[in-house]
Amino acid sequence: MGKAVTFYLGPASGLTSRKLTIRRFRRAGEETEPAALYDQTMSGSTEVVEVSLPDNLMCQAILVDTRTSGEVSRSDVLNFHTGELQFPGPASGDRLRILSMEDLSSSSSSSSSSSSSSNSSSSSSSP
Repeated sequence: MGKAVTFYLGPASGLTSRKLTIRRFRRAGEETEPAALYDQTMSGSTEVVEVSLPDNLMCQAILVDTRTSGEVSRSDVLNFHTGELQFPGPASGDRLRILSMEDLSSSSSSSSSSSSSSNSSSSSSSP
């Protein structure tokens, strides 16, 4: 199970690249930073990205843009929870916000049930 989360990264004019990193928050007692759930450098023309994330996690998305001049933007940070189909508060400026969050469990369960039904029909026709 998980969520398909669609992020709007903001206007892409004058950019050479964009880096989006998504991590879950540290749990009590964890001493090291959790591995990134998503860590991707994209072309500067990318404005929308869809990411599949695990369900029921408190996450932090960080966006950093590199302009054609070589200047690196300040980090945009967005905290959200993948267990709720509610969006966080307003975006900071015109960058990094969630456009949609959809549950993936219904699509994955329907595809697995169709494959298991075809296996059972082929095994029943063998004897």
